[in-house]
This record gives sequence, structure tokens and C-alpha cells, in this order.
Amino acid sequence: MITRALNCPGLLPIRGYLVKLVAKVACASSGCPAIFAEDGDTVVVQGYAVSSADAGFDLPAGELLVRIPRSLLHDGSTALNAPS
Repeated sequence: MITRALNCPGLLPIRGYLVKLVAKVACASSGCPAIFAEDGDTVVVQGYAVSSADAGFDLPAGELLVRIPRSLLHDGSTALNAPS
């Protein structure tokens, strides 16, 4: 749950959790693929939806697939593993 003040720059509330933008793809709209770090050891990934039919397998209830550019995965990994 939210553990930091909402007025911290760079933090966004998502369903009761604070997330920090870690990496994003440069594009003209605000709905660009991005990686956000949550409080704790998890991340939230914004990308383009991929259906289980397109992927060729069934997904468990509550799971989704998203497509992101490889460069975003690299940039996010680099940012998340950088020394604080």
C-alpha cells in the first residue's frame, strides 16, 4: 500500500500503490509503453495487449500479456539495477 507521500515528484498512485516511472518509450501520446517500479520488489509494465489466442496458449485467471520494445526492457533493467 501507499508508504510515501503523494506529493513526491515522479511517483504516481496506481490502485493504492505508489509507482515510479523507471523507463518509457518516447512517443507522441501519453499512452506509451513504460515500466514503473512499485514499492517493494515488483514492477508494473504498460504495453500493447496480446491476446492468449495470439500467443497460442491459455493464461491463468487474472494474468495479461503485454508487448513492449526490447529497448524498453533493457532500459528498465538498467535503471532498476543502477546503484542508488
